Amino acid sequence: MNQIVKVDLYRYAGLTGIKGFLRGWIYPGFRYTYFLRKTQLSKRNTLLWLFYRLLLRKYSLKFGFQIPNRTKIGK
Repeated sequence: MNQIVKVDLYRYAGLTGIKGFLRGWIYPGFRYTYFLRKTQLSKRNTLLWLFYRLLLRKYSLKFGFQIPNRTKIGK
């Protein structure tokens, strides 16, 4: 797991690792942030990037978050 995703996970769930990931997954903000980070870390125009981008779009519509994937958000 990437360091910045661990920081996001700790912010939402207070834990890191698998247990923290499962606990953090119940928060809509963490799910959106997770796919935002994965979209930013993947190489553009690859199949994996497209997959993360589609999930990011799904959660954007579902939860009402609108953060462009090119936005730089620090720890």
